Amino acid sequence: MYAMKLLIVSVFLVWMISILAHGTKYHLPQGWEVVNNNRLPEFTASQGNASYRLLQAGNTSLVSQDGRFALSFFRFNDSPRYYFALVFGASNYTSSSASGVCVWSANRDNPVTENATLQLSDQGLLQVMDSDGRVVWNSPRGVSGIEVQDSGNVVLYDSTGGVSWQSFDHPTDVLLEGQVIVTGQSLVSSSSSSSLSSGSMKMEVVASGLIFLLELDTVQPYLVWNMWNGNLPSDVTSINTSCPSYRIALHYSAGSVEGRYQATRNNTSDQPCGPPTAAVLGNYSSTDLHYLKLDIDGKLIPYIYNFGRASWESGQPFMSNIFGSCLPMTCESHSVCAGSSQCSCIVQGQDGDQEQTCPSPSDIPLVCNHE
Repeated sequence: MYAMKLLIVSVFLVWMISILAHGTKYHLPQGWEVVNNNRLPEFTASQGNASYRLLQAGNTSLVSQDGRFALSFFRFNDSPRYYFALVFGASNYTSSSASGVCVWSANRDNPVTENATLQLSDQGLLQVMDSDGRVVWNSPRGVSGIEVQDSGNVVLYDSTGGVSWQSFDHPTDVLLEGQVIVTGQSLVSSSSSSSLSSGSMKMEVVASGLIFLLELDTVQPYLVWNMWNGNLPSDVTSINTSCPSYRIALHYSAGSVEGRYQATRNNTSDQPCGPPTAAVLGNYSSTDLHYLKLDIDGKLIPYIYNFGRASWESGQPFMSNIFGSCLPMTCESHSVCAGSSQCSCIVQGQDGDQEQTCPSPSDIPLVCNHE
């Protein structure tokens, strides 16, 4: 009987260790830190021009339970600049090439160097500190635990077990399966294919739908998607006067992007003012590994993992039927809008002067409307 109990306990402990090894949730003791150096396991990223070092708690890497998401110090082309980042891959990070691609970063505009640390401060904040002692990012409140969920959401917990912060509330240029962004939140492209720093393209959720912006010397919209022509849903015939406003929640799930009008709640009732209604922005046939990215040229592109080729591949851009001629960066920084949803490129004349076939963006707003 004793031997049987010992066997049961041993199996239970092995099972628990297995779960912890997959890294769903980790307790972070006071003084915990990870140093960015070559002692960390390092992998080649799927795009080939980047690599990443997996962060560890003790001897265990900080990965999701399904092994597809992992926290890392990420960099491009042997660059000395590193980002505290989340990578998404098809394997369990057990080989030198794990198909990982960066889908979120905390310090995209403040990279760090060799020997930077991810650590708990004396005040209990999780922070990224460069090797010179400069703090480039920190959690807003105290942290005692961290979880990399199978959805790709990085969750920080306080001492009571409550959620202190989560990465899904702070997207960069990517939406993951099941992620929702609401009115006032946005995606901002990277500046180039070899940098995570913020670029000039922005997709913002507004009260009527989505607006795509080019932010250079001035801020100009280049595409507007209105769910109901900027108005409240047509099937809502009466609006409670104590709750007149709505908000948009953009849902990305199963290869579909759906905008939903959600009635706000008034101060005296827990009941919503009206029924949520929805409109589909676009969808595609997806596998179980995919993400949606606002690319550097302003397109909203799905990326799907091809298991046969062991690589991430881009799909058809969302709203491609209206996106093509509206993109302000089709010719990179040499695009101008011709009006009526058409963009043209600035070219060099024989005398070296710039010629263009349409007025400059400052004269004609760079907007393509879709209703």
